[in-house]
Amino acid sequence: QVFPFTKKDAADFIEVIIKQSFKLLIAYYLLSNAAMLFKMFVSPVLQSGLRMGEMIQDGDLLQRAKNLNTPDTSIGGDYFNVTYANGNTLFAQIENYLSALQAQMSYMQAIGTSLFCVGSKQIVISFTDISLKLGFRMMFLGGILCVFGFLISIVFAYYFLDAILQLGLLGLMMPLMIAGWPFKITSKYATTGLNFLLNSFFIFFFTGFVISVNLVLVDQSISMSNQLETSALDGSTGFGAIVKAMNDQNISDLDRATDIGGVGFLLLAFASLFGFKFMEQVQPLASKLSSGAISGMASQIGTMGASTLKGMAQKA
Repeated sequence: QVFPFTKKDAADFIEVIIKQSFKLLIAYYLLSNAAMLFKMFVSPVLQSGLRMGEMIQDGDLLQRAKNLNTPDTSIGGDYFNVTYANGNTLFAQIENYLSALQAQMSYMQAIGTSLFCVGSKQIVISFTDISLKLGFRMMFLGGILCVFGFLISIVFAYYFLDAILQLGLLGLMMPLMIAGWPFKITSKYATTGLNFLLNSFFIFFFTGFVISVNLVLVDQSISMSNQLETSALDGSTGFGAIVKAMNDQNISDLDRATDIGGVGFLLLAFASLFGFKFMEQVQPLASKLSSGAISGMASQIGTMGASTLKGMAQKA
C-alpha cells in the first residue's frame, strides 16, 4: 500500500486497512479459541444433521438400537469431541446414530434370514405340494429381503465413511483455512472447509432419510401385495404381519402374510432395485446442497462399491 501504481485517496487506504485488520483479528481470535469454534459452530451443525437423520425415520418401523455409551476417556472430550449438556460427546452421538441406522437395516435382514430358515424347515419336514410351495415361497421372499438389506448396508457404509473422512480433513486443515481466510488469494480454502462441514451434515441427514424410505418402500410393497384381509392378522401387514406370525410360531398366519403372489414379487423386486438406486443418490444430493465439497478418495470408493454391487444385482 506504500507505493501504489494508481492514485488513491486516503479514505481508500483507511478502508482497506480497517477491513483487513478486522479479518485478521477474527482469524486470530478463532485460532486462539479453537475449542470454542468446535463447540459453538462445528459440532452443533453436525449434531443437527444427526438429529434430523434420526427424526425423519419412520416411527412404525423404527427399531430400538443399542445405546453404545462410548467411554469418553479413551478419546478425550476436547475440540471435535465436545461434551454437550446431555452428557454425550459428538463421537458418542455419531456411533449411536450409526448403531440406529444399522438396526434399521438389520431388521429387514433378520426377517429375511428367519423366513429363509422357516421355509427350508417346511421343505425338510414335509414333501407335500402345499409345504413345498410354502417353503420355496418363504425362502425366495426371505432371500430377496436379506440380499437387499445386505446390499444397501454395504453401500451405506461407503457413503458414511465419506462423511467421516471429510470431517477428518476438515479438522486437519481448519487452522490453515482460518489463517488463509483474510487474504484474497487463499480465501477460497475457507469456503472449501465450510463445504466439507455442510457435505458431512447433509450425508448424515440423507443416509437416515434414504434408509427409512427403502424400508417403508419394501414394507409397503409387501403390504399392498398381501392377499389377505387386514383383520386376519389383527390389522398388521407387511413386516409387522410376518414378525407377529413368526413370534407366535403360527405357520398358517405366516403363510397368509407371505402370500404376495407373482405380481407381488415383481413389485418387491422393483422396490428393491429402486431403493438400491436411490441409495446411490446420497452423495450427489449432499454435494448439490453443499456446492460439491469434495470428489476425492472416499467418494470414488463409494461410487466404485455402489457400481460393483449394482452390477452384481443386475446380473442376478
